[in-house]
Amino acid sequence: MKTVLTGSWVALLFLCLGLFLNITVAKADLIGFDGVVEAHKPYIISPSNNNTYSNPLTLDVRFYAEVWGNINFTMVYSIDGQMNKSVPLMDHYFSFVQGEHNNSYVDGSVPLPVLSEGSHTMTVYLESAHEVFFSTGAETFQYFDSETVYFTLENAVQTNPIPSTPQQEQTATSIENSTSSAPSETSEPNQEPFLWLPIAIVTIAFVLVVLVTLVYWNKRKRIP
Repeated sequence: MKTVLTGSWVALLFLCLGLFLNITVAKADLIGFDGVVEAHKPYIISPSNNNTYSNPLTLDVRFYAEVWGNINFTMVYSIDGQMNKSVPLMDHYFSFVQGEHNNSYVDGSVPLPVLSEGSHTMTVYLESAHEVFFSTGAETFQYFDSETVYFTLENAVQTNPIPSTPQQEQTATSIENSTSSAPSETSEPNQEPFLWLPIAIVTIAFVLVVLVTLVYWNKRKRIP
């Protein structure tokens, strides 16, 4: 009984740390055929976790991967649980002969729709279609993984726009293209908002552990 109580208190401690200190539990990488890691986390470059942005926003993804002719990666994204939309991906292959294959990677970007102010959730879903050749013929295996980030949007107050000349529009477009590869995150991270459900779970777990502990000590005191 003492061991059970000790384990309960330790588990409760880690649960509280994970909630209140915002410890991120990383999922495993995408594991494919024969235990090979086909794609390494993280997948999402921007928006990054617990940061603040403003419209317009672009989803940028980039991850190290096994770039082969018989492996095909596809990705979709969802904002706040809405309908999935595709992310165009491009493979970047580095040669085995030169010993640089571990640097092979996949990347892509897509402009996001205008979002409302406040907290948002971004999830990308990655699929790997791996074609394996056997003596009996080729067979395709599919593997899936996902990654989620939480970010906040703060839109600047918009004023009546001043009509721009074609030259100004061309300059603005050039600046936007030159900075499109850099994350648009700000330097001040924003903490992920607390939700009532995790707090309720921690509270109930704490009460149960305290009650079990009290019952245990009362029984010990009654034993002659």
